[in-house]
Amino acid sequence: QMHYQTHAIIRLECHLPERQNVYFREGNEGQAISSSRSTKLKALFELNIIDPSATQYTYTEIPLHYVCIDNAKKWKKRQRDKSISRLYVISPRDIELFHLRLLLIHVKGPKNIEDLRTYQDGLYPTFVAACHEWYECLREAKETHCPRQLCELFGFICAMNVPANAASSH
Repeated sequence: QMHYQTHAIIRLECHLPERQNVYFREGNEGQAISSSRSTKLKALFELNIIDPSATQYTYTEIPLHYVCIDNAKKWKKRQRDKSISRLYVISPRDIELFHLRLLLIHVKGPKNIEDLRTYQDGLYPTFVAACHEWYECLREAKETHCPRQLCELFGFICAMNVPANAASSH
């Protein structure tokens, strides 16, 4: 055999509350709306509620220790197989979703969406407000963007929402 797969690649969804993709056949729109579709992200919250040992991991670290049963959208302890997680890339222009993604990369053990918007005992109204450490955004972008894109991103950040700690940011 010429090639083989050593690791499973686990793709992780990132969606705003109640904004997950829903697939349906024409004519079944009502059924799709009435059934709340579970996702790996929603299953993460459920896992962190029922398994305290899972709370030590971020969303991107969970697939290293748990496997998601796709049809049930439930995480269970991983017995074997190596995996690599991949959180979908989000454009910084989709500002709320982009900041939700940043929080999912850094926040360990969220039990609900409010946990992601909580920082130092304060519940912020948006993911943007909760993600006030703008340098993390730029740090991640420097790994995947060219200098021109970094300048555009920095300009976008300043134009859309001046960071509260702009003078002290790195």
